Amino acid sequence: GVQGVPKLAKIDFAPQDGAELVIYHPTSKMVLTSTASGAKLAGTEGTVESDKIVVTDAMTKLSVTLADGKYTFAADGKYLTSAETGSGLSFAEDGTSDLAKWTIEQQTDGTWYLMNVGANYNGTYNQALEYYSGFTTYGVKTNNSAYKFEFYGTSDPAPEEPGETGDLITSLDQLTDGATVAIYSPTHG
Repeated sequence: GVQGVPKLAKIDFAPQDGAELVIYHPTSKMVLTSTASGAKLAGTEGTVESDKIVVTDAMTKLSVTLADGKYTFAADGKYLTSAETGSGLSFAEDGTSDLAKWTIEQQTDGTWYLMNVGANYNGTYNQALEYYSGFTTYGVKTNNSAYKFEFYGTSDPAPEEPGETGDLITSLDQLTDGATVAIYSPTHG
């Protein structure tokens, strides 16, 4: 029989501290590597089937730290880091720099924007991870596939949102003035 090919599963939620993952650009089918290509980082082709990616040696697996809502992505003791004004990406030694810190925003299609915390162009802090003939950072554009990435790997589940539990309201008589209600759609969970 065929030996099992190592695969990583898609992470559908915000990765948690301690996650190990690869960053995949679905539009170009490229995975981030730590290989410099000019001011960018080169990609390597990724094959995704049934929400799993086939692992190759060329892919750079990243160790995730999450603190105060900001992420770092490390490989071999260096951190995924934007150029100061954007338009560049590298792995650098200083994981405390804001240029090595990222926030993530899930898009309606389930992909993620990765926004750099420190990079700014003329004072505008809108530099995001972009795939454009290589991985780089650039001023983000809304709903643009160049900025949409997926995570494949292992992560603890996202923490449950702390919520209040209450009784199901079956009659409007149960509503008091100023009541706070949660609308629940059974079909959508």
